[in-house]
Amino acid sequence: MPVAVTQVATTAWKCRTGSIDRDHDASFAANPSPRSRTGCMGFPNCGIHGTTVPDCAQGPRVTPTDKRSDLIDHMADFVLARGLAAASLRPLAAAAGISDRMLLYYFKDKPAVIAAVLHCLAQRLTTRLSASASPQPLPAGRLRRHLFQLTSSDEVWPYMQLWLEIAARAARGDAFFFAVGHQIGQGFLGWIAAQLEGANPTEALRLLTLVEGRLLLKSIGLRDIDAQA
Repeated sequence: MPVAVTQVATTAWKCRTGSIDRDHDASFAANPSPRSRTGCMGFPNCGIHGTTVPDCAQGPRVTPTDKRSDLIDHMADFVLARGLAAASLRPLAAAAGISDRMLLYYFKDKPAVIAAVLHCLAQRLTTRLSASASPQPLPAGRLRRHLFQLTSSDEVWPYMQLWLEIAARAARGDAFFFAVGHQIGQGFLGWIAAQLEGANPTEALRLLTLVEGRLLLKSIGLRDIDAQA
């Protein structure tokens, strides 16, 4: 396994329930029930999201873990607004309010920074998707319309733009973004399958393909064709 892929699988992800870090399992497939899981899109469940952790309520003391989490939040805002092309260490550090050398005190290297930022954004997107999910599985036609509307909305479109950047870099052979993109893609497929009425993996794959194609058409300005799809 390439070094960059290994870093994706072994990074200690920040869980936003209080100030607790957990190493996530590297296999999305180990959690086969997307509807019940509370992890992040494409990143395996840490096992404590949505739980009550007594140690999280011990007062306002700021720890290095708290600081790291705060840095990730600020850098995630920057990447969502500016994209991966702007995400070199110096601009990321400036967005977080520290120097690039100090940033590497909290993270091993740039791949670790990017991995943590993408995990944070995947978590935010998962929260939005979960909030929009139907309480009951939907027929394929209704789910398709829901997905088209959701992924084109002003709130979710910036995440889709970032997703297209990840896919483009993966297509160019970047092992790091290939690994990240593969995890996120599998996570989105699992989310679609969980919202779909009836256990139909083929239909879930078809819906994922339609959504991805629609995103690409929108990104290159073919809105008329997109509207007719």
